[in-house]
Amino acid sequence: MFRTFRDSHHATDGREDKYNLTGITEHASPNEVFYVGKVRGNLYGRMKNHWESNSARTGSLHLCRWTEGKIRFETDIYQLPERFPVLADIFENEFKLHLTPTVGSRT
Repeated sequence: MFRTFRDSHHATDGREDKYNLTGITEHASPNEVFYVGKVRGNLYGRMKNHWESNSARTGSLHLCRWTEGKIRFETDIYQLPERFPVLADIFENEFKLHLTPTVGSRT
């Protein structure tokens, strides 16, 4: 469903009905882990981007646009100490490497 939606709605030019959608992992196949990402600030705002966003500029999953209520997602959130911001990059890279999410940028 995501691939079909992305093929017809991906754009970064701000046009109506076009969205800045995250990429599909090369050689992607359906996977238990759909996406891995990180937030260094407003978690609520970032989650809202993924679930409800209408923004054509913000890169996100735009789940409200293509799932049509047909897919159930579970979200795992890990909070790291703020005094070690580099840990977010390390954890994200390791999760992506070992969990092989279906969509998102690869490191």
